[in-house]
Amino acid sequence: MSRAELRSLLRRRPFRPFCITMSNDEKFEVWHPEMAIVATSIVAVGLGRPGDTEPNAEKVIWLDLDQIVDIQPIAPAAQTS
Repeated sequence: MSRAELRSLLRRRPFRPFCITMSNDEKFEVWHPEMAIVATSIVAVGLGRPGDTEPNAEKVIWLDLDQIVDIQPIAPAAQTS
């Protein structure tokens, strides 16, 4: 994954949440553009509480851009009638 591709996803408006898959099959969800910072060779991802609608990080993890194998959009929750 290139820095430019990841930055493009974070700058998209409206923002669409996405899931990062690492080479070891770990997955990390990015629900807000404010919850990820892209540097030269890493991305810092803030992890919040499940279901938190605000960009509040309880923990920050550092991911090596070279170890990202896939990024997929997270489907919005189905709306109930």
